[in-house]
Amino acid sequence: MRKSTIFLANWKLLFSIIVLLTSIFVFLSLDDTLGWFSNNTNVNANGMSIQAASSEIQVKSCDYYIYDEDLNVGKKITDNIYIPQYDTVFTDLNENAILIAKITVSGSAAFQDATTLNLKFSCSGSYYENDIVAKYLSNVVEIKAAVIDSIREDAFDDTIYTSAKEYFANNSSNSTTFFDESNSNYYKKANNTTSLTIKKEANASSVTVYLLLGYSDALIQNANLDPDADMLNQTVDLIGDLTSLEFSI
Repeated sequence: MRKSTIFLANWKLLFSIIVLLTSIFVFLSLDDTLGWFSNNTNVNANGMSIQAASSEIQVKSCDYYIYDEDLNVGKKITDNIYIPQYDTVFTDLNENAILIAKITVSGSAAFQDATTLNLKFSCSGSYYENDIVAKYLSNVVEIKAAVIDSIREDAFDDTIYTSAKEYFANNSSNSTTFFDESNSNYYKKANNTTSLTIKKEANASSVTVYLLLGYSDALIQNANLDPDADMLNQTVDLIGDLTSLEFSI
């Protein structure tokens, strides 16, 4: 099973008194040339497949975008697909701790007539193992989805990233995790799946769906990933257990 990585770190700051400041950096990364998504119908260790529930829908393409801290721009990435690190202390740094996916789908007359599109995500990992939170990607991820007509198909990479991020920040788009948030015990939803329904225009022969994959603050906190106070740095492997994204109408 391919793994992601969480980096956990501490800083000890000395002023007139000793202040211990503990910060958790969460960094979800995948092996070079492998992504969480693959544009096929085969689920395997290489990531999460994107597939259609029926022949009425075809997945045409998928691209991924993150923020480049060095260049201060959003950029497309084609390998080592990851969500940038998450800081639990300096939370203002988490504005760009997201991954944007741009997925184009098309379909038959039934697809074109539909005014909604259903997305079902699946994962394989449990929440608890040996009475502690298991180190699975699905246990901390939050997913948002929308059709964003204001983004041109030929837009620059930075425009795609920035526009999608701003859209999700400023609009009440659908979002989901693998948990029933009304359940304080944090048990996963039935069959380890979660779904979103988004709107699309009728008569459109193809639709571009944008996903934002980021961290749920509540799930990060509940996972209790605090490092040992005596450790300067600590790493914890996260298993990339998202298995499929299925489109249906």
